[in-house]
Amino acid sequence: MNKILITGAKGMLAHDLIPVLETDNTLLLTDVAELDITDFDSISGVLWDFNPDIVINCAAYTAVDKAEDDGEILNYKVNTLWVWLLAKWCAAYGADLIHISTDYVFAGDQEQWYSPDDIPTPLNAYGMAKRLWEELARQHLPETIIIRTAWLYGWWSEFPNFVNTMLKLGAEKESLQVVDDQHGLPTYTLDLATSINTIIQNILQYRGQTCHLTNSGEHSISWYEFTQEICKQADLKCDIQPCESSVYPRPAPRPSWSELKNDSDIQLPEWKDGLGRYLEKR
Repeated sequence: MNKILITGAKGMLAHDLIPVLETDNTLLLTDVAELDITDFDSISGVLWDFNPDIVINCAAYTAVDKAEDDGEILNYKVNTLWVWLLAKWCAAYGADLIHISTDYVFAGDQEQWYSPDDIPTPLNAYGMAKRLWEELARQHLPETIIIRTAWLYGWWSEFPNFVNTMLKLGAEKESLQVVDDQHGLPTYTLDLATSINTIIQNILQYRGQTCHLTNSGEHSISWYEFTQEICKQADLKCDIQPCESSVYPRPAPRPSWSELKNDSDIQLPEWKDGLGRYLEKR
């Protein structure tokens, strides 16, 4: 049985991760109220008292567009400085560190799969902050396990994610225009949580690795194609039309192609299957 600290415990991924891990591990759950993730003394106090074997960092600043302007400082504090401090503590006290990263560390300009060994070239401030914390974590703790994932959805109807948004709009509107020039693979948080549990059970094998974990598929899909499948499985009659990203201008540029190639022996279920199970549970 491991002692595991989970940061960002009130977030979407942690919501599904906690019940997967709590049966066979002792968990300490922290969020903003319990742990100042930008203060080393706060981190040291909490971690020293609990003395975890493993730290899973689910805490993140995820306001991608705000990170370009008024949220820039907070973006780098949470997504870069926090990980540097956490890696320092884990290195000093011998804890394993598992980080959740993103497809946004890549520019999305090669129109093919990105492997874990490809060099990240972020397009926006959010991706840059995530890339910096990958580097800093590995500098202080080479055994850090980095998990890059993409297009996360989960936590039933309680969390603002793409699937929940499209279900709401699809029920309210007769037609929708959805972006068709950004490609990737969606990821159901429960499937990712199960994969993280597999890594924990075999942690010696995965120390120092970068893993690309998304739901699987024969090829990448666009947000438009994802929305089509959401409406199909939910039996919504909304007319879905493709459009270019320019129809919905955003402060932060998004990668056009962000398929993450999974080179590990952990394979997540097919994305349509994951969506179906989420909709049934929701």
